[in-house]
Amino acid sequence: MAKKRDNFYDDDNDEDDYDNNYEEDSTSGTPKKRKKEKVKRWGSPEDRRFAELIEEGIIKLDRKPTCQVIDPIGEKYFGGRSKRSFRERFRGIVAVHRLERDLAGGRQRHAGK
Repeated sequence: MAKKRDNFYDDDNDEDDYDNNYEEDSTSGTPKKRKKEKVKRWGSPEDRRFAELIEEGIIKLDRKPTCQVIDPIGEKYFGGRSKRSFRERFRGIVAVHRLERDLAGGRQRHAGK
């Protein structure tokens, strides 16, 4: 009786057919690969722009970041990004800025200012 691993390299196994993961192009008959995302990665220019929006008061750190608050900011100032990824990034950056603000206030209180 053959063990299961003996059939691992058997060419008759249809389960590992790579064509199942791709759609076939109707014109040439070759498999199409998934499209790559064309949006530029989030970097320091976007971080600086985000900090400017906080300083200008457009993004308020005291408000709860709900979708109704986040989506208009994303569309107006950071267009071209998916809503889901911008929401996650927005919440993360707001949390960092809140923490920095709270720590700076604690340091000032501790120093007696």
